[in-house]
Amino acid sequence: MRKITTVLTLASVLYAQVAGAKTLAEMVQKPQCFAAQYDSAHLSAHPKQKVRAVWVYVMPAKMTDYGGEQKLVSGLDGMGSVMARFKNDRAFYGSDGVECTVEPDGVWHCGIECDGGQFTMQANQSGGILMKPTHDGYIRVTSCDEAPKQRYIESADDQKVFSLRPAALSVCQSLMKKFK
Repeated sequence: MRKITTVLTLASVLYAQVAGAKTLAEMVQKPQCFAAQYDSAHLSAHPKQKVRAVWVYVMPAKMTDYGGEQKLVSGLDGMGSVMARFKNDRAFYGSDGVECTVEPDGVWHCGIECDGGQFTMQANQSGGILMKPTHDGYIRVTSCDEAPKQRYIESADDQKVFSLRPAALSVCQSLMKKFK
């Protein structure tokens, strides 16, 4: 089964390259913002889905700024943030501390510090990304310090795959200011 999955994943990466889409690693040579927003009609058709909007900010780990210096972060290919809004809740949630590595098949495997869950990201044919919670089934979108107010994107809530499109970098940057 693993061989079939690997072949299918490799085939989809190759198809995306042939079709003119870039791999996620090629797309993220500089900071990038991706977003998905769901209208009332979509949420009504998917009543278990709790996420109204999700944003992912990702940048190469070599661009991480520590005290004003640009340094390479050993063992990582990318870092960033995940932000979300939930239906029936006007609040905005965000978690930085996302750390990613790129596998040879082009899939990014990302984890959120303090056991905030894991997810994968992969380029799709439309120039955006597919984001999926992994085996643990959740993505925390609050900081480690907000223990009593933790919020999660959970795959059990009909949120197994998110198709995000490129968004203006300023969108993610302004949203990140709300939770830092």
